[in-house]
Amino acid sequence: MSYINQRKYLGAKFKGIYKPIAVTYDADAQAYFNVNTAITSTADKNAINDFYLGLKTDGIYTKIKVMNLPIWGSASTCKWNLVNPLDTDTAFRAVYSTGFTYSSGGIQGNGTSAYIDIFFVPSAVVSQNSFSFGFYCRTNRAGSNSIHSMGITQSTPNANSNMRLKLTTDISVYYCNDTSGVNFSTTDTRGFFQCSRINSTQIFYGKNTYNTGAFLSTGINNIKFPIFARNNAGTITGYETTQSSFFYLANGLTLVEMANFRTRVNTLMTYFGINV
Repeated sequence: MSYINQRKYLGAKFKGIYKPIAVTYDADAQAYFNVNTAITSTADKNAINDFYLGLKTDGIYTKIKVMNLPIWGSASTCKWNLVNPLDTDTAFRAVYSTGFTYSSGGIQGNGTSAYIDIFFVPSAVVSQNSFSFGFYCRTNRAGSNSIHSMGITQSTPNANSNMRLKLTTDISVYYCNDTSGVNFSTTDTRGFFQCSRINSTQIFYGKNTYNTGAFLSTGINNIKFPIFARNNAGTITGYETTQSSFFYLANGLTLVEMANFRTRVNTLMTYFGINV
């Protein structure tokens, strides 16, 4: 058989055997990619997939109830809850009010009307002594006693679960199912702020490092928990003005888990070129 005929024979014999190997992603990451059509880059998918795998390795993923990465340029592409990417209220999809500016760096509030409804009622999802939340802020703003990044204030039940990044006196304030707040000094609202409660007597809080505060839990909120504003006993107020590229709500995280979460988020932000 001639060389040319051998090539034709072998080509016909082995045709279809060698196929490109499909990329396999973590199942939860793939579910997110399936619905968010803004994610088209293989490199982006790989980075997000690594983020999922890292959270699972750290034992954090199963504790997360809501996780949002609002860097895709529109309300429709930024609405997905990464741990349950269904377009339903019960899956905690994000509904954005008017007033947001969208970009690859995140969502920017206008300070007057822009907030996010995620349909999350703490008493229905987490427990009084196991609750955490976090907000990744990319801009430094002036202090204000009235601006809230997320959360709830209630007198019945007697509990506060909210976050103010900076007061007029350059103090950040956190609450987590408690009527009193905890303060720590910071002059910069940029970074990944977190607060967590894992028992009835303590809360953990901080940005680049984490502290422990002795604060008794006093109740759990039974109204919706907004982002970029505060739900003050049923009235949305205190609209945030900063830009955010990530936020979450979860069961209580330990100090080690908070630090690991910070590392995973910072790695993802660094990949996208938006870490602060």
